[in-house]
Amino acid sequence: MQYRRETMVRPSLHFIRPFGAWTAVGAACLVLATLALPRRSTAQAPCNRTCEASKRDASGCCPTAPAPARAPSAPSSGAGVGRKCATSAECAGDLVCIDFSCRVPVHAPPPPAPYVPAPPAEAAPAPCPAGMARLPAGTYTLGDRHDTVTVQPFCMDITEVTVAAYGACVSANACAEPNPYLTDEANKFSRACNWKRPGAGLHPVNCVDWGQATSYCAWAGKRLPSEDEWEWAARGGNEGRVYPWGSEPPTADRVNACGTECVAWAKANVGADLTAMYAADDGWPITAPVGSFPRGATAQGLQDMAGNVWEWTSSNYDATARVYRGGGWALQQCLEPARRRSRQMVHPVVPQQRPWLSLCPVNIPRSLTLDPLTRS
Repeated sequence: MQYRRETMVRPSLHFIRPFGAWTAVGAACLVLATLALPRRSTAQAPCNRTCEASKRDASGCCPTAPAPARAPSAPSSGAGVGRKCATSAECAGDLVCIDFSCRVPVHAPPPPAPYVPAPPAEAAPAPCPAGMARLPAGTYTLGDRHDTVTVQPFCMDITEVTVAAYGACVSANACAEPNPYLTDEANKFSRACNWKRPGAGLHPVNCVDWGQATSYCAWAGKRLPSEDEWEWAARGGNEGRVYPWGSEPPTADRVNACGTECVAWAKANVGADLTAMYAADDGWPITAPVGSFPRGATAQGLQDMAGNVWEWTSSNYDATARVYRGGGWALQQCLEPARRRSRQMVHPVVPQQRPWLSLCPVNIPRSLTLDPLTRS
């Protein structure tokens, strides 16, 4: 007779009663036998019956794979701390023997990296004073001499010095009056001078000698440019232009040189026969207000670096003369390129005015800051 396990584990009394003592004894044996069967611990892994029947154990479960061997753990550095020792070899693990006692070694922190100060940030160049433009440093070949010259950064006046600006220096008793505008026959060349000429306040001051030019610059806290600096500025710095505006030939809208209007004025006022540089009227028989030809500006925006009036430099031509550059309103031949040096165009150092220079007046300078690297 077969019995369900649940019935065998917990037999009811109605099983025992009908069969008497033998039945009761048999039932007790069955219970004991059932209780003696091996059981799987609930703590064990779940029974796996996916293997072949021949490989199952008495409980009908497939054998489980053995757990991987556990690597022995390294001895703790704290084990054996305080143990008496004579050498570190007697201490466990990474302990060391200090003062006859095993202790955890104290590692000194690594030394700090040497202090290397950061390089100072490159200071931005100081802005130029109002009315001036900055020229960078550079090295180039100067004019017909083919000399290699180097210039440092500097600020240069954007326009030529006006009659009004020079008048302020005269009013401050720091500058002498230049040769004035005169109309009589004996002084006909002075008809091109702007000092005291009506309506010429914004025209460049002209008919000044080199001494008057330097006096004005000193009063303004500036200085005359050297010839090296002047040509560097006229060529647009490292752009190396042929003319201040580029490589195109001079035209009536780029430069105030001698056009048809200049030819007519010279014939009527001084009896001179001039030849026009270009067959056009540039609008100004003699000088023009500064900055009237913006198409002729340099890369940095400097105005009238060619034409209008010649400009003094601080450079010597020889022991008695200085170099001036740029060209004036009466210039007839092909305008000198910015790279050409007008060595033939010089003026005595002594304060005197050659009469013919009244026709090609020399400007004061377009002045520079006293220290080209800093603001004046």
